[in-house]
Amino acid sequence: MPVRKWGWIASSLLLVVFSITGCALLQNPPVAELPPSRLTCDANPNMVDGNLETVGTFQAHGSIRKMYFEEGTVEFNANPKRYQINHDGTLKTETLIKLDKPTYVAYIEIYPGSDIPKLAIDFTAEEKSLKWRNSFVAVQDRRHRDVKNQQKVWLPIRQEVLYLRITADGIEDRKGQTRVESDDRRFSYGIVTPLKGAKIREVKIYERM
Repeated sequence: MPVRKWGWIASSLLLVVFSITGCALLQNPPVAELPPSRLTCDANPNMVDGNLETVGTFQAHGSIRKMYFEEGTVEFNANPKRYQINHDGTLKTETLIKLDKPTYVAYIEIYPGSDIPKLAIDFTAEEKSLKWRNSFVAVQDRRHRDVKNQQKVWLPIRQEVLYLRITADGIEDRKGQTRVESDDRRFSYGIVTPLKGAKIREVKIYERM
C-alpha cells in the first residue's frame, strides 16, 4: 500500500480518537476536591479536616428500652417475643457540614470509621432561616442503607450545595446496658441499652469546575 495512503489512514484514526476524547471531556467536565479550609463541621471537625487518620463520631441522644412481660399476663401469653421495645430520646444522629459558599457539587465521598446504620444524605443551598430545614433535598442514592466493613461510599449530588446533612441511626452500646425495675405490673423488669454514634474518618466533597 502506498505510503501516502497509510499516512491518510493514520491521520484519520487520530482525528477519530481526538474527537471521541473531546466529546468525553465535554460530557464529563473536570472536578476538584474542596480543600478543608472551605468546609466547616462544628459538631465533628475531624470529619472534614483532610486527615483520614482522625475520626469524627456522631452524637447520640437516645436509648432502647426492652421491657419483659410478667409471666402469666395476657401479653406474656399472647406475644411470641414476650417483651415490648420502647425508645427514649431519638434513634437518629446527625451532623452538618457547611461549605464556605453555594457550590455546584458533583459528588461526595464518605470514608467510614465504623459500620453506619441507615446512612442518609440531604442538602440545601439556602442560608439558615425559619423554614430552613424544610429546604433540604434528599439524595435518593443508597438512602437509609447500612454501610458495612468501613467501605467507602460514593454519592452523586449534581446540585448546588451550601449545607450537607448526614444522618444515621445510633448503634446499640451493649456494654453499657443496665437492668431496670418496672412500675407497670405487666412487666417484670427491663433492659436499657444506650445508643452510641457511628464514626466517619472523612467526608470529601468534589465540585464541578
